[in-house]
Amino acid sequence: MAKIDVSFLLTDPDFTDQVTRIQRSSTVNEWGEQVITESTSTITAVVQGPSTEILARFPNLAQLSDAISVWYKGQLTAQKAGGYADVIVWSGKRYQVKEVSEDFANWGEGFTMAICELEPVSNG
Repeated sequence: MAKIDVSFLLTDPDFTDQVTRIQRSSTVNEWGEQVITESTSTITAVVQGPSTEILARFPNLAQLSDAISVWYKGQLTAQKAGGYADVIVWSGKRYQVKEVSEDFANWGEGFTMAICELEPVSNG
């Protein structure tokens, strides 16, 4: 695969946004209840979307959801066993990191490309 370094575009202020990254962790309190703690930080990233919709197909239904693509110099975390996915807050909406591209390193060293899906609004 050819290596094309596009990192100069991924750091250009004409393309970047200041977004909030939320990292979540879980602990158990003194009553044995799970407590999720969120820590926030402001990061600079390139965000594209939500012009793309993802069609998720399941055995008994199909669902459309808004998604964004995020390019960030650093590591973003998708959901994994025993952990929580990062959340990106962009344009006032929360997007959960669903997939992190493993092969993006050929395009810009140190950058992560992630697909993030809009979190559902809770009524509680």
